[in-house]
Amino acid sequence: MTTFRIHGQFKVRLEGQIFISEVVGPWNRELVDTWSRQSFPLISQFTADQPYVGICMIYESMLCPPDALDLLFRVARFSKEKLHCLGNAIVADTRVDGRNLVEAAYKRIGLDDFFDDFAAAKKWADTKLEEHARNSGRP
Repeated sequence: MTTFRIHGQFKVRLEGQIFISEVVGPWNRELVDTWSRQSFPLISQFTADQPYVGICMIYESMLCPPDALDLLFRVARFSKEKLHCLGNAIVADTRVDGRNLVEAAYKRIGLDDFFDDFAAAKKWADTKLEEHARNSGRP
């Protein structure tokens, strides 16, 4: 398999139990791979008792090749099954290139919570965390 230089840019950070990624696209598989390796130390600290929610803010373009989308699907599935992720939200303004084209593909891989702005995604994330705390008997 040919390896290319990373296309796109990203930053990751935690805000409490919310894992935030900011991605400028378009991007390729190499960016998804680097992003997942840099994200792992941050999200691996979460547990079943203290899970996290992911919010990915996308700027400029959502376009990516099929191999990048496939790797993104595998990372999202792994995070839900093994890393105590309650869900992932995508924030992309309607002007982000490719949103209308790529949104259906994202939904097929389980990334089906789309928002136009961070405030709405943050409210969704807070609700997911509150529901989990209520259902687990935590205050």
